[in-house]
Amino acid sequence: MKNKKVVKSMLIGAVVGGIVAMIDRQTRTELIDNVKASYSGTKYYIEHPSTAVRRFRQGYDDFANYLSVGVNSTIKMLTQIEETLDALEKKNEN
Repeated sequence: MKNKKVVKSMLIGAVVGGIVAMIDRQTRTELIDNVKASYSGTKYYIEHPSTAVRRFRQGYDDFANYLSVGVNSTIKMLTQIEETLDALEKKNEN
């Protein structure tokens, strides 16, 4: 029961905060501009779905490549650390 009150209170607070924020003319103007830009972008992708898929795939490929490079760098660094520790161990044994 209390969880429902918390969620309800948060929603009411968000709505009231949104209304108060709309008092400022610059905020309203920015909101309208952002909504128009979002609408234009959405409309474009609805009309050109192949472009949306291509861009998504390119973004995924870029991210996968970036991740792969990071993993390879980490593996190299760990290998170097391991080699250094092995050398120190051998030096301490002698």
